Amino acid sequence: MEIKKRLSHWATAATSWPRSHTPLWLSDLVRRGPQATAEAPQLDRLDRAAATAFDRVFCESMAKDPEGFPEKWQKLLDEGAFDDLYSNTAEEIAAKVYGSLRESAPRLARDLRRDELRLARRMRRVWGRADIAFQANNYIGYELGAQIARSSKQHSPKMVALLGAHGRALRTASEVRQLAMSGFHAGATARWRSLHELSVLICVLNQADAVISERYLAYARIEQLRDLEHFQQHAKALNRRPFGPDEVELAERQAAETVERWGPEMKKENGWAFPLFSGQKRVTFIDLESLAGLSYLRPFYRLGNNHIHSGPRASELNLTDLTPHGTPAITVGASVFGDIAETCHGAMISVHQATAGLVSGFLNEPPDGGLDLLVGLKAQSRFVDESGELWGDAADEARARGWFSHEPDD
Repeated sequence: MEIKKRLSHWATAATSWPRSHTPLWLSDLVRRGPQATAEAPQLDRLDRAAATAFDRVFCESMAKDPEGFPEKWQKLLDEGAFDDLYSNTAEEIAAKVYGSLRESAPRLARDLRRDELRLARRMRRVWGRADIAFQANNYIGYELGAQIARSSKQHSPKMVALLGAHGRALRTASEVRQLAMSGFHAGATARWRSLHELSVLICVLNQADAVISERYLAYARIEQLRDLEHFQQHAKALNRRPFGPDEVELAERQAAETVERWGPEMKKENGWAFPLFSGQKRVTFIDLESLAGLSYLRPFYRLGNNHIHSGPRASELNLTDLTPHGTPAITVGASVFGDIAETCHGAMISVHQATAGLVSGFLNEPPDGGLDLLVGLKAQSRFVDESGELWGDAADEARARGWFSHEPDD
């Protein structure tokens, strides 16, 4: 145990320890660099609280036996008495830490908010023009979707599925933008991954027969039962009330009716899509992506995977060497150091793909019409095309500022 080793060192040096020395056994764990947008004054207070508590223990022990203290302290450590000593002082340390944090929390929050606003201003100075195009692109998607939603009081199952997925796509794109412009570049990439999945889904549903959309909507009952079963399994550990017998019976009956209506493959992952892949025993997202004609975006999708999952590659991607001393640093919060151009422009493309799938699906159903929808879709396409240059210019400026080091074609 690292703390135990440090205490052992303190014991051998206790008689000559300068009173002004403040041990940094907590601050050693914190990496600070340009990634940090705000100082954390409570850490210094935490150091002082810990040091004060341990100082008291040492001083009291030395006062009782100044000559033999180091040897006795080492003997206590060797015999495992450290755990008892630590538990006796832990409550006092925790109380001091909590008190100082609670006292400084309002000031800390104000400082952090000022840092957030300062970072947002810096981001807008570089990415602002491209960001305006992003918002306009998303709003066109909203207007077209809203027009289609208002066109009927009762939509077909296919339009229900498409409208639902399109609404989620617009919301997810807004999340991408908020994260990117707030300095959370990895989070923006992770949310684009979900946006890509939605655009793939819309393309597949649009291209397929209406029965596939019916299967897709019915598949929600299979997912609902799985969610319920997992909740029941862990309800006690979560200190939550489990679902009652009637609720469980209803979910099981609805899932069984879904399987009886659409076939046993509905129990499998992506069971709704099995008719699109005759002879296959399983359907993966890669299959759906290929069917939608969007497989070329898989490299970016895999990058998004890394920022969602906990694999070692994700840890490597969270390291940066853009520090004043050229040493690697772990990104722990918002930062200007990152290239958001590909992610944000990719999100605009995905929104356009999703909107095009929705408009196409609507125009393929009666009644005829929809010229205004096609005009709006064409305008959105122009935004997507021309914003590529805006994002590229902004990336060049960010690179010139030292916010990232890779070249455009890297």
